Order: sequence, then C-alpha cells, then structure tokens
Amino acid sequence: MKRILMYSLMIGWALTAYSQHVIELEETELTFVPSAKVIFEDYGNGNLRISEAYSNQFENNAIRFLKENFDIHEFLRLNRTENFDQVMVLFSSSRGSLKAQYDKNGELVKTFQKFRDLPLPKAVTEQVQHNYRNWSVVQNKYLATSRKDEIVKEKYVIHIQKGSMKDRLVITPKYDSRLGDIGLAQNKP
Repeated sequence: MKRILMYSLMIGWALTAYSQHVIELEETELTFVPSAKVIFEDYGNGNLRISEAYSNQFENNAIRFLKENFDIHEFLRLNRTENFDQVMVLFSSSRGSLKAQYDKNGELVKTFQKFRDLPLPKAVTEQVQHNYRNWSVVQNKYLATSRKDEIVKEKYVIHIQKGSMKDRLVITPKYDSRLGDIGLAQNKP
C-alpha cells in the first residue's frame, strides 16, 4: 500500500512538473472576404463557368456575385464586334445558372436565375414542414427574374414524397411591408 501511495505521489509530481502555464491572448477579430475566380470557357460567346471552389458564393447570391466579380466593361472592350443594343452573358455552375442582360453602356438590364437542390430559406422550410408533416423534400428548384439588380419575381418548385405518394409544390415568397416579414403564397399548378 505504501508503494502505491509513493508511486502515485511521484507520478503526480512528474505530471505537474510538465504542465504549462495558461497564456491569455488578446481578442482578435477575423473576417473572411473571398474573392472569386471566374473561369472563362467560352469568352467569345459570353458563356462563363464559375470555379467550383467559389460556386457557393455564386449560388447564395448570384446577382451580388455578378456585380462583385464580373467586369462588364472589360468584357465589352475585349469583345468589340458590330453594333449591338444588348449583350447576354451566361454564368453557370454545377447547380445552376444566371443569365444577365446588359445594355450597350454596360448597365445591367435584367437577369434570370435557375438553380436546383439549393438549401431552402428558413421561411420556406418551415412552411413545407408545417403543411406537410412526415413528407421528405426530394428535390427543389429556385427560379428568379430581376430588373437591374432587384429581384421582381421568384419561386421555389419543391418535389416532396411520403412513401409512394408524391407531390409538387410551388412556393412564391412575398414581402409584406405591414408585417416586416416574408409571407408565403403557395399554389399547386
């Protein structure tokens, strides 16, 4: 018994001898500012493929990604052709695409977005879960059109399944200024 006590004291002493002192560091704030790289596959025809490393940025907010990472004036300078009134540029990733239409001065006129299997916004997810308990979302599509850089029409086409039953939902987010929140209009075509 004496030996066990002695060994445990020696081990305890050895372990405390190798312990480290706590060093408190100053608080640091980290920010992440990603800069995307656009791979120009078919630059002459206006088809631009987004690098997969930056596709999440593109899919989360395609119009902002377009404005921050694409220089239309440089594109127009490099692709001087005959007279034109508008230019259509297609940006694509593995999960969707954005068609952007510019006028001859390089101003964004309108866009069309189409993405599949993106994470649904919280309000849309809650609406589906509330109305369709025990159903699974099989796939979804996000469609949106905009004038300039403001989205004017958007909808989610959601395919759900429960056992052998299948259904298709079309959910259109609507902003209600009285509530200051998003209400969802739902219809099944």
